[in-house]
Amino acid sequence: MTLTVSVSELRNNISGYLDKVVKGNRVLIRDEKRNRTIAQITQTSTFDKDTYEKALRKASGIFTAKLPPKCLLVFI
Repeated sequence: MTLTVSVSELRNNISGYLDKVVKGNRVLIRDEKRNRTIAQITQTSTFDKDTYEKALRKASGIFTAKLPPKCLLVFI
């Protein structure tokens, strides 16, 4: 579930929202004055060295000087 809160609401109830994130929810933080989302809080995933290595090996050789990448993927 995605929850959307203002900065002041997050500030007043940060502990409760962090508990919700731990349970798998995502919290979007809105700047009400500018009417836009400025940040999100999500649960972090653990770094899996083997999965990272497999992804690197799979992508190996795809990026060359003749065929530059259209986007850059960052695995965290």
